[in-house]
Amino acid sequence: MDKININKADLQELLKVKWLGESKAENIIDYREENGEFKKIEDLLNVKGIGRQYLNKISDSITVGNSVRVIFKPEEYGLDSLTEAHLVGEMNGWNPEDKSYSLKQNEDGYWEEVFFLEKGLQYKIMYDSIDWDEDKYVGDHYGQNLIV
Repeated sequence: MDKININKADLQELLKVKWLGESKAENIIDYREENGEFKKIEDLLNVKGIGRQYLNKISDSITVGNSVRVIFKPEEYGLDSLTEAHLVGEMNGWNPEDKSYSLKQNEDGYWEEVFFLEKGLQYKIMYDSIDWDEDKYVGDHYGQNLIV
């Protein structure tokens, strides 16, 4: 049996997961509607009625989809400090003004976020810019892209 994507499944699909009853399936849907998509399976621990032991029972039967964790440390690219970092690529027509995928800075100075991207999608990281004309991207604009 294929894994059930807890970010996309409706009630009937969730009920196909062994050990998952209607009450917990409804709690998953309610949580997802209130908080957005799950970034990792462990986020289910935030759902009412799901604890570590229960999660261990169902984790082999579920997925969150094509999640990609993007992590970027400015110092590794000779940059001192940034005010923003964005993911741009095929998913927004390479135009950060069209749709921005922002990264968030963590306490260690890394910029990161989890995105749900299709396999094969190409992207780059831009910083402190909303336009390619400013050439503020990680790596060579005309060279190798990052690929999911």
